[in-house]
Amino acid sequence: MATRVRQVAQPARSAVRASLKAGVRYDERAKVYVGYAPALNIYSQATTEAHAKRALESAITLFLNVASHGRGFADILETAGLSRDHQKNGAGHEDVRIHAVEEEILERQNFHCIFDVPTAFCLWGKAA
Repeated sequence: MATRVRQVAQPARSAVRASLKAGVRYDERAKVYVGYAPALNIYSQATTEAHAKRALESAITLFLNVASHGRGFADILETAGLSRDHQKNGAGHEDVRIHAVEEEILERQNFHCIFDVPTAFCLWGKAA
């Protein structure tokens, strides 16, 4: 008896790189450093500035990875004011680079330590 192999279509995926502006400031009242990424409205806190940065970077990465598997991800990006800029990289693959301008928001809220948070995740689509 011959064995049949059933092929299952794999969902299409594309790599996305995002660079968001974020900031860290010291909160006198709470006695902690607070990290904030306004485009996604994500906060973190820690006892040192370095730990607050790392906690925020981790929270952003986790959020984007989980959200990218959901149906409303495009809505999240649009609400955050993010736009897609398609560019070819050296290998000839199209990368989607998401850019947002949040520096003004951070400055208005007294986040003096402003930095970029580079992150990468996969967008999953329908099977090809």
